[in-house]
Amino acid sequence: PNNSHHLICNGVDVKESSSNIKLARRGNGKAVIEEVSLLNQFEEYVESPIFGFNEEVTLTVSVKVNTSLQGCIIGFYICDKNGNEILGSNTFEESHPIGKLSAGDRLQIQFKFKLPIRTGSYSLTVAGAESYTAMTFDWIDNAMVFQVLPPDTGKRIHALVDQPMEVRVNQISQQA
Repeated sequence: PNNSHHLICNGVDVKESSSNIKLARRGNGKAVIEEVSLLNQFEEYVESPIFGFNEEVTLTVSVKVNTSLQGCIIGFYICDKNGNEILGSNTFEESHPIGKLSAGDRLQIQFKFKLPIRTGSYSLTVAGAESYTAMTFDWIDNAMVFQVLPPDTGKRIHALVDQPMEVRVNQISQQA
């Protein structure tokens, strides 16, 4: 399917996703991100991009190399409705450096993580570059849009991210 949840990129600079959010793309084209998908906790593709609070998901990014590269870093951001980067990482920071690649090589990168973020709509940005100092070969804003549901427990999430807490309350004196 070619929708906002499972995107097949055809090298078009700007596309319209099914949620009417502009998909903006830029980069030097030395390699291209051909496919982006976000799988549920069972590693299954789901038709509607709705995930449970703190659900473990798998982001899959498929890349085709057009020109030899000295190295490769693939990364992503999950952004809120205001464009704030809430979660994100890349292959380099996660200790999975990608070495030299030749034209015609293809890669599939998977990031597995939880979504401990408050209820709402989020967009996914994916990008790739040879290194931190090199120009990006492909950067796709709004590669997909998805929803996160509230916790099943009824807990209200007030901040953007719900960091697990250990809380202790000790009564140190008691009035008669």
